[in-house]
Amino acid sequence: MKDYIIKKGENKYSPFAGTKLISDIINKLNMEDSINKTFGLPLSNRGYKPFDYIKSIISGLISGADCIKDIDNIKEDGVVKKIWNLKNIPHSSRIGIFLSRFSSTNNINLIHNIMQDIAIKAIHKSKLKGVTLDGDATFVKTDKQGVSDYCYKGFKSLSMLLGFIAETSSCIYQELGKGSKSPALNLDKQLYSVNDKLSSNNIKLKNYRSDSAGYQANIVNYCNANSINFYIRGKNINLDFSLIKDWDILYDKYGSPIDDTEISETVHTMDRTEAFRLIVVRKQKEYSVPSLFGESFYEYHTIATNSDLSKEEVFHFYNERGKCEYYIKSVKWDLSLRKLPCGTEEANALWVNTALIAYNALKLFSVITGLNKSLKSLRYLIFNTVGRIVSHANKTYLKLFCNNKKYNLFLYLREKCLTL
Repeated sequence: MKDYIIKKGENKYSPFAGTKLISDIINKLNMEDSINKTFGLPLSNRGYKPFDYIKSIISGLISGADCIKDIDNIKEDGVVKKIWNLKNIPHSSRIGIFLSRFSSTNNINLIHNIMQDIAIKAIHKSKLKGVTLDGDATFVKTDKQGVSDYCYKGFKSLSMLLGFIAETSSCIYQELGKGSKSPALNLDKQLYSVNDKLSSNNIKLKNYRSDSAGYQANIVNYCNANSINFYIRGKNINLDFSLIKDWDILYDKYGSPIDDTEISETVHTMDRTEAFRLIVVRKQKEYSVPSLFGESFYEYHTIATNSDLSKEEVFHFYNERGKCEYYIKSVKWDLSLRKLPCGTEEANALWVNTALIAYNALKLFSVITGLNKSLKSLRYLIFNTVGRIVSHANKTYLKLFCNNKKYNLFLYLREKCLTL
């Protein structure tokens, strides 16, 4: 095997030139003025503006940073600074100070609203009139003293309640809380907030899906009052399932029968609610030793709904909610939210909402380009492209070093991004 001599070259090239596509989208969203005005400009002309910090975090996360410290890897990257329109990228220590110092409620709410506005834009670009909200919670580790407490899984964390638009995969809601706090406490607040946001933008919240944490009378009543179809996993159903007689074989969405599984429905109610449909699925339990008298035992699962779909359609539509777990995984792994970096809950909230701006910008990119891939795939295919800034005849060029196929793809994607 031939041995290679390693030498240092000139720092004129960048492996992140392909992130120009996302920087175009960020610039098109026109968030700079509102961020600088709300956060406040620095007293010195040499200081970093608030939007410089926000954009540095987004560019770092898109490029592959796994924590605040990793953003230093692009600090001296002249190409990244040019294509993201950054005179300078703050050092990671200054970014940490910024997150702590500017984590006021007004600032956090502004970043959260910008994140929501990007999700709204993705819906409009998809030409959707009605959408589905999937709500779920996850735990994010943090070892910072006094910030977190133990969740039921046994580690110190903060809980992160998220809401996603199923049709675009965009995040429409985020709220941090203590790890010991039940996410069910704020699911109703999430539903009200998202419905108000969508309604104010002439979008109908058509469907709401939740696990058993959403099995609450106030959620059921709100959906009924606002003509929202709900699909909620039942919890602690006080019902004698043996009284249900009409059972049908349950088929998967491809038309094949699911082994030892049957489906039926009945009518049910909770305290302070009108009666609603209860779709009941039973699956025969398996035992290593056959029963002496040959009787059958079942596991029962229920889905509460007010929709007009058939019971089989309700079952399959509810199961589509499983994609929400994939969205959460993408947020935590692709955008480095597996562990929170800051020493206060408010600073972590600012970091999370900024990361979700990057996430929603990626989803908007997928909607307008049709390139619906994970961030890992996008980095491999297009973002991690070597490039160089060249000036000639009073013009500035971004010169890409790639084959014709990737170059033509880049030109096509950029044309789509500029139509935003």
